[in-house]
Amino acid sequence: MGKSVAYSELSAQVEPSLPKVGPEEILHGELENTIRDMRKAELRQSGAASSTITKAVSNTISALKAFRTANGLRLYDTVGGEMMEPVRFARACEAIYNLDLSDKTVERHISEMNKRVRPWAITLRKQQLTHCETLSEALQELLRMSGFSIAELARRSKVTRETLGTWVRGKEVPSTPSTIQDIGNVEVEMGVPAGTLSKFCEIKKIYIRSDRLKIDIRPDDLKRVRQYIPDDFEHLSKAKQQEIYDWVMSNIVLSPTDDEGEHVGSREPYRCKLRTQWLHVDTPGTFKAPDRLRRQVEGLVAFKTAELTPLGKNRDPNKGRWSSEESKDSKLILLEIFFGALRKKGTKEENLGLENVLDLEKIDNFIDYMRKRRGLYTETITAVLMSLAGHVNPENGYITQHRKEISSGRRMMTEDAWREKCIAASDFIWSRWRQIQPLLDVGRDPFLPIRGVVDTRKPLHTYYVIADEIRRRTPLAAANILQRARCFRDLVMFRYAGQFALRAGNFSQLQVLPKGAPKTSMTKLRRSRSLELWWDPKAKVWMHRQPKESFKNHSSPATKDIEIPLADIDGLYRELEEYLELRPLLLDGHSDPGNLFMADMTRGGSNRTTLTPGAFTQIWKNMIRRYGIYNPYTGHGAIAGLRVHPPHAARHILATHIIRVDGSFAKAAAAIFDTESVTTKRYAEFSAVHQYELARDVILSDPPVSQISARVT
Repeated sequence: MGKSVAYSELSAQVEPSLPKVGPEEILHGELENTIRDMRKAELRQSGAASSTITKAVSNTISALKAFRTANGLRLYDTVGGEMMEPVRFARACEAIYNLDLSDKTVERHISEMNKRVRPWAITLRKQQLTHCETLSEALQELLRMSGFSIAELARRSKVTRETLGTWVRGKEVPSTPSTIQDIGNVEVEMGVPAGTLSKFCEIKKIYIRSDRLKIDIRPDDLKRVRQYIPDDFEHLSKAKQQEIYDWVMSNIVLSPTDDEGEHVGSREPYRCKLRTQWLHVDTPGTFKAPDRLRRQVEGLVAFKTAELTPLGKNRDPNKGRWSSEESKDSKLILLEIFFGALRKKGTKEENLGLENVLDLEKIDNFIDYMRKRRGLYTETITAVLMSLAGHVNPENGYITQHRKEISSGRRMMTEDAWREKCIAASDFIWSRWRQIQPLLDVGRDPFLPIRGVVDTRKPLHTYYVIADEIRRRTPLAAANILQRARCFRDLVMFRYAGQFALRAGNFSQLQVLPKGAPKTSMTKLRRSRSLELWWDPKAKVWMHRQPKESFKNHSSPATKDIEIPLADIDGLYRELEEYLELRPLLLDGHSDPGNLFMADMTRGGSNRTTLTPGAFTQIWKNMIRRYGIYNPYTGHGAIAGLRVHPPHAARHILATHIIRVDGSFAKAAAAIFDTESVTTKRYAEFSAVHQYELARDVILSDPPVSQISARVT
């Protein structure tokens, strides 16, 4: 603002005219019936006799009827300014003098209108501000009913006149603890139920700076924990700040591992970044693959993803092709682990290359690093070994068939020598794989982060409370429409996984068709290995359509082409359709990729609207951090003891729930589109205690009953 502002100008800014808002919701007929009931209740409470009640109610209703007649109002007209606005109400009451009534009767009617009818009508109106979509509209409505000016309401509620004026104009909404308290004072002064106005407000997270804290926290770490610490964090003692910071880092920010148990190992990052989407991410401890290695891997990816086997080359006819982004991503992760381990064991970055797979000493270096890092032999080691063995397969391995591309610029081996080294490497890798098998131990228990859910009798019900936490913290559109869109994306994502516990790759590829659009042919979906959500206009249901080829384990007999309705449970369709309306806000003007779940483009940092499986997993984990994990220091979160976990955990919860409730491994396997043996081994927990509990339910559901009619004592 300038140095000075004339009072008249400031007054014009702060006290704007109050235009009428949308149509009223109370009809005069409804008002008459309600006031009749309220008058009866008032008189009965005072202990009045029946005859007195009848006469008094008649007087009140007669006054209201006279008011309507004098002003040409009908029972189906809405209650408007003639009742709510003080000046118009006074004129409307004067109109009763125009009726053919005695002055005494007119005065009695006007007295009744002022004493009972209008106050009760205003009370009803205040309770029915649901038609107001913004705080500005609600405040304007209340100011008209009370007859207060902005200045008078500000004085009564102890809010500054300028602040109240910005709320009335719709320029701002209360967003800090102090202004939320102010709007609560306005609610009290206006006599409206608590929350009537504050529901339009949003508390913004207070910005906490590292240089104002009593403990040392790096700015990057503070950024990671800021949204999970209380607003008064800066004012807490040093010991309390450290306690909260340590708890948030351990329980919310970091993923749980078995390092918390008997196995202790190093958790430092070590990966060699090969995947394009992670090359720009600066994670301490990781490193970008050298150019030569990246070129080699690009050739490998081209060979493994080509629809047709390259001319003159061989490829495993069953598993030789990486047919999806998820498959390619998982295979590259294994190479990132291998080369990251070699770098940690002393191999120079410029010497990293696919030819390292032929060096038996480097294979052992990899195994040794991974074992020492975790303190045990894990399935990660055997998964990497199997992948490397495939690349040096004597018949169709990529390394075996691409001697020139891999050893280019170095001492060139003969074709026979290269082949012999590939055979030797293959034999050695499989030998190590077989030796490690009996030594394998669980390195990362998939049930650890969700233990508090899967140990309950009905895990899916326990897990579902996260949906209510998201709903509870979803702001109204008037308060923060963009945050509402983000909340609905999280809510629909969570609820979709409760019915179709898909892998991250499938969720990131899921398309949604607008209502009225024809469904895509299954043949086309099969070719593109994609899936879609389609509105069936005849059945009036949303259909989840997915070809067999889009499943990660599509060669399994457990998968097939599916067209299954998305069940409309607990208002899912309503929430889905509101999300579809809000979804364009997240695109922020970028072209629509058609994916049901896509990147939030309002946050910047990338022009890619679609999600990779890894990016979808990160969105899921952030949703669990924000709404799933109960935080005792802020009171937010749904489930105490829950830890951050990927969307894959929903498969464990769904399978375990079915087995706990029904005892059927076959049904659990069908729910996650996997085989019964894999479900039994990996996805569901059904201990002897849980089996007994289910059997006991059968006994107690129909227990034996004594046949003796009376006991002899």
